[in-house]
Amino acid sequence: MRGPQAGLAGRLVTRLAYRVVQHGHAVREALRVTLDGEPGIEAAGEAADGDQAVHQAPWRRPDVVVMDRRVPHVDGIAAMNAFRHGQRQQ
Repeated sequence: MRGPQAGLAGRLVTRLAYRVVQHGHAVREALRVTLDGEPGIEAAGEAADGDQAVHQAPWRRPDVVVMDRRVPHVDGIAAMNAFRHGQRQQ
């Protein structure tokens, strides 16, 4: 990212926070190493399963969630629905 960019609803975005939800540690690590090397991009958490992702949701809201659809305990689609629903209530 080069300087401020127009984000959602016309807001200026100077950083991009992401969360990775993937049961494979090696995949989470590879994504973190790749993304953290980019200026303006920072981690907003990671989880090994959908249940962890849902419980992390209120802590720090990421701009982007990279989630495997097939994660243990709560599948990725259900976790994203719970995550979005929780954000609307706050």
